[in-house]
Amino acid sequence: MDETGQEPTAMTALNAENGSQPKVLGVDEILDRIGPRNFQIVKIFFLTSWTWAVTAPVIMAEAFLDDSACDYGMADADLSADCLERKSGNIAAEFGLHGADAHYRHWITTAFLIGNIAGGLLLSVPSDRYGRRIVVLVTLIFIGLSGGAFLFTKTYASVLLLRVFQGIHFTGSGLCVWVLGYESIPTVLRPFATFTFGVTWVIGYCAIAPLAYFVSHWRTFMALLCLPSAVHAVVMVFALPESLHYLVTHNKQKEAKAWVEAAGDRALAEEINWGELCRQSSEDDGSKPETKKQHIFFNRKIILRILIFATIWATDVLVYFGMSLFSVQLAGNRYWNYIAMGLIEIPAYIVGPVMLDKLGRRFTISSTHLGTAFAFVCAGFIMTDHSVVQLLFWLFAKFCISTAFMCIFVFASESFPTTERSMCVGMCSVTGKFIGCVSPFIQTTRSIWTPMPLVIFGSFSLVAGLVTLILPETKDKPLPDTCDGVID
Repeated sequence: MDETGQEPTAMTALNAENGSQPKVLGVDEILDRIGPRNFQIVKIFFLTSWTWAVTAPVIMAEAFLDDSACDYGMADADLSADCLERKSGNIAAEFGLHGADAHYRHWITTAFLIGNIAGGLLLSVPSDRYGRRIVVLVTLIFIGLSGGAFLFTKTYASVLLLRVFQGIHFTGSGLCVWVLGYESIPTVLRPFATFTFGVTWVIGYCAIAPLAYFVSHWRTFMALLCLPSAVHAVVMVFALPESLHYLVTHNKQKEAKAWVEAAGDRALAEEINWGELCRQSSEDDGSKPETKKQHIFFNRKIILRILIFATIWATDVLVYFGMSLFSVQLAGNRYWNYIAMGLIEIPAYIVGPVMLDKLGRRFTISSTHLGTAFAFVCAGFIMTDHSVVQLLFWLFAKFCISTAFMCIFVFASESFPTTERSMCVGMCSVTGKFIGCVSPFIQTTRSIWTPMPLVIFGSFSLVAGLVTLILPETKDKPLPDTCDGVID
């Protein structure tokens, strides 16, 4: 028996005869040896990316729940035929969310984002301690169960509590599954991860429209939105393994070896010195939070970057969700307008990486935000009576902000040192979500001045585009490992 309690294999015996130890490969080297066409790798990549498709409808539900085009406080005889048809199953009509209480409709998304912030703070610890897989599975199941709970809610307050509950678990099913997938695929596949996850997000995003068209009652609509999450969780219980990176850094040698063997490469599993690999990975992962905080709060360059990226992040969350929810209020068919706003993200996910590579990070982020601001100015003051032209302006703005939103992850990751990267990016993201909580309420400013929502979106985008120019370019620069390595 060896020190891990396992019988010596032919490979270890051969190494002993030669006076050598099994080769110490890094986790990424192991994944690269397994290769991108391996069935287990493809399966993990598909299951993790498809999780975004089944969870995207949950966050975007308000787009068709908030039927602000209809005033359900009016008598039935005064309602349009379209509004009268939708009234019987509408949440605003059921809970009397009209007149002075109309603004409560928007709390559907705000409550979700509040829960999302709490989830980001609460679920990172169990994800790191108990594993990504268990967090993903539990949160998906809870999202599915919460959909059924909408069938039995009696008050609007209970609806909002369920949305907070969903928001908390959305973080686990969204961000944790991204980490699991990213940690489980070879390096050659990682440049395609953003595009693949983005496309599956768009699929789920667009799926809301036909469901809303055919399902008129909001309770049934919410239950059906959440059902795929539970079904997907059941599938992943039997098909999704834990992240190989997690197994190694937590010294789970037996499970890590079984992971590689399940990929069909027993020879590679025997070649690896699992004890030494786990020991080295555990040492590399041992930074202290107290030291990180000291590095952050006493470094002016880091503080400035956090403030700038927090501003950019807040803009992207505010504009992205504000546009998505506002799109159903545009002139024309509300369902096709919403789908068009989703489909325009696919070319954004294609163009974004190309712009980052050819034009650099700073110019790409700045130009896409300035392009968003320009599109909103045009939509607010040019040919406002032409629905097709207005839709084109909105599509261009959505394309630009989607490109910026995707690219900000790359730029931010390259702008902070390795020792503080996760904490800094997390601070920027949480700040953005705090500001994003008000995005559903932006459309109510139309009552003050019709172009006001567009002016607000455009102003935020303009500021984000300008402050980006303060940041240094990171393209073709080595990633800083410490605060001392941060470039000016």
